[in-house]
Amino acid sequence: MVEKSQINYRLLVENANQAIVVAQDGVLKFANAAAERLIGYEAAELINRPFTEFVHPGDREMVAEHHRRRMAREETPEPYEMRVVDNQGNTRWFLNDGTLIGWEGRTASLIIFSETTESRKHRERIRRLSRRLLYAQEAERRMISSELHDRVAQNLSAAKMACDSMAGKKAESYPEDARVLREVSELIQKSLSAARDLSYEMSPPGLAELGIAAAISNFCHDFAEKTGIKVDFKAAGMQDCPLPLLVGISIYRSVQEAMNNVRKHAQASLITVRLVRAHPYIIARVEDDGIGFDVKEGMKISATERRMGLFSIQQRAQLMGGDLSLRSEKGKGTRLAIRMPVEE
Repeated sequence: MVEKSQINYRLLVENANQAIVVAQDGVLKFANAAAERLIGYEAAELINRPFTEFVHPGDREMVAEHHRRRMAREETPEPYEMRVVDNQGNTRWFLNDGTLIGWEGRTASLIIFSETTESRKHRERIRRLSRRLLYAQEAERRMISSELHDRVAQNLSAAKMACDSMAGKKAESYPEDARVLREVSELIQKSLSAARDLSYEMSPPGLAELGIAAAISNFCHDFAEKTGIKVDFKAAGMQDCPLPLLVGISIYRSVQEAMNNVRKHAQASLITVRLVRAHPYIIARVEDDGIGFDVKEGMKISATERRMGLFSIQQRAQLMGGDLSLRSEKGKGTRLAIRMPVEE
């Protein structure tokens, strides 16, 4: 009965539409017909050869490390994408979905490959279009910021000066009129401050001229003054590090959003911000000493309700080809890290 089950299992695997291989001791021990078709090699050309020979050079180290950790049971096998080079030299993307099995009396990794080349192309097209949209949004922000600064703020300044001048002239003869004018002047001053703050928020001054480190440093200084939360900012490796405009803006917006999240939710007294160049990436870390939260629940709520904050930071990082990592524990603060490639 056991032998019949094994025969049926082997027939099922060999005739499956998905590519299935077995890897043990770093070499391929089995490959079904679908694996032969997908990468163009016959089983005889695959068996007993190191599996990394068929992996794209850029992914070999990553795939070998995943295999080592799986075999040592240091990680739970989870699907991940990798590149394979077929017999024509073409690079093709596959989802590697593996599990541990017994093979000839020892542990081996059974891997099911699902090709994702076309879906990746579609995702890349969507990502490029989304980045263009993001760039257009930032251009519109700069235009509105300029209008607020150059027109609205200047007109408000002129109106305030006129009110102050008229109040001075009427102070002795018409004290009540002067009082009203001074009140109007105060309202104009509040509107002027709000317009300037909004202009600053929409387009960070100095980002293009001074660089990302100076822009974030200025933001941290202003943030600390306005909120009373102490901010410790340091940058490393940022000298002579010109960034594409969209990368710099994305990093800046992510740090800005992360710090505003801390202000709204964390009840923190200290925020630590670090900006590091680690080729080929730029990494921004925002850490606080606040109340912390459940990360899984927080990300779930953020994605489901499409809140700004975590969801927008994650989306920005992914659009720029980067990633977001988040660690938090209730009562022990939160640490957020954004990593983006320097080149667009």
